[in-house]
Amino acid sequence: MCASGRRREHGGCGRRWGGGARAVLVAEPAPGVRRAAVSALGPTHSEEVTDLLVARAHDPDRLLRHWTPRSLGRRPAPAATSALERLAADEDGDVREAAPRVRERPAGSP
Repeated sequence: MCASGRRREHGGCGRRWGGGARAVLVAEPAPGVRRAAVSALGPTHSEEVTDLLVARAHDPDRLLRHWTPRSLGRRPAPAATSALERLAADEDGDVREAAPRVRERPAGSP
């Protein structure tokens, strides 16, 4: 339960999440908007969201690939682990560094 009384499984504490972030992540051409959607979806735990985030491991925007591990690292799904392994081998050094750092954090840390 959050301080506001909202339940964590209904979108996280302090954030309102809706289907709009999903649509943005799939169809939005602007990388900055896709990055914001990845961040907004991070605390939302569902198979559908995990699948959307896994797909972002192949996004052409290197900054989006850099921030994707923060959202994927909170998920125990095998697909998330595979995507993190892919990001750990990314062509961009900053992306490669971000994926292992996420896996090394204790569960539940931001």
